[in-house]
Amino acid sequence: MHLRDDAVFWEISCIESLMSLDVESHLLLRLWCETYTPKNGMIFYTLAVIYQYEIDYDKMANSILEAIIFKNIFAMNHFWNYTYLFDAKKSAAGTDLLRGAADLLDKEAMFNLGRLYEIHRKDEAMVLFEKAADLGHLESIIYLWKLYDEGDSPKMIHYCLKAAEADDIESVVRAGKYYRSKKEYMKAKQMLEKGVKLGAIAAANKLGCLYESLGNKEKALEYFQLASKSGDSYYSPTGFWNCCITHLKKGDKILALDCVAKAYELYSTEKDKNECLEKVDEIVNSMEKGMLIEYILGNREKTERIRALERRVEELEIEIDFSPGGKGAVKAEEHFHAVAKS
Repeated sequence: MHLRDDAVFWEISCIESLMSLDVESHLLLRLWCETYTPKNGMIFYTLAVIYQYEIDYDKMANSILEAIIFKNIFAMNHFWNYTYLFDAKKSAAGTDLLRGAADLLDKEAMFNLGRLYEIHRKDEAMVLFEKAADLGHLESIIYLWKLYDEGDSPKMIHYCLKAAEADDIESVVRAGKYYRSKKEYMKAKQMLEKGVKLGAIAAANKLGCLYESLGNKEKALEYFQLASKSGDSYYSPTGFWNCCITHLKKGDKILALDCVAKAYELYSTEKDKNECLEKVDEIVNSMEKGMLIEYILGNREKTERIRALERRVEELEIEIDFSPGGKGAVKAEEHFHAVAKS
């Protein structure tokens, strides 16, 4: 393993990968680091991580302090995290080291120091967040748009789009919502479609709402159905509810009833369930008697077909069970041999 005492070239994933080493490789790496000369900041920091993994906190602390002498940025961050969480007496020293790492333009240190300053020194905190964001620190970029989202600052969408470019799902969805609120529908559509490709169920639901508001009910139903099939505790019933509303706008009351029934089944709160029941009453009261009878008979036929299919599945399972090599056939054969031997 090639170690460099330079934060620009050293990837923290190398440190994380130490944890996945087998015991023998771990011991060999520790031995190599302990005997390597001349020592540098990265060697000491690697040793600190190894000792932490081995739950030898005294050696870990000593190695971190040695790495700090070499101004190793990762050690400065690590020491601050350690003191901030576990040792209040040393937290002032840890904060000083964190400032030192931030002065050396370490993005993570800037973000951590910003969080530390956020309550009592907010202006300084914002400067640190923005510096880290300008250096490409994704967590700072996301944090900034959420802070600016509390007001009406144009910086919100600036940072939100930067995070969306990095495929952060929450940022992609928020950008889509922003563009829709500004009636920039093409940009909203592009952003939400990206969210759907990234697997964001929220984006599918919002895209359905966008298409519905633009009058394209078929496309709206496509995305509401996608949300309804997600299995998500919120978006699945909401997808069915939105399908119900869209079917009603199309005049498809029977399909609307099916969807609101599924929404009722999936919703967990009494408020949502009651709203579904009210919608059922509204639909049923607006249906002609002939249509209502058709719906009831259609459901009865559907239920009978489902039951017939379930019975056929049971028959097939029995057939498979007693076919050559099936569990039933094997058990029968074992029983036959046991009886023959007795």
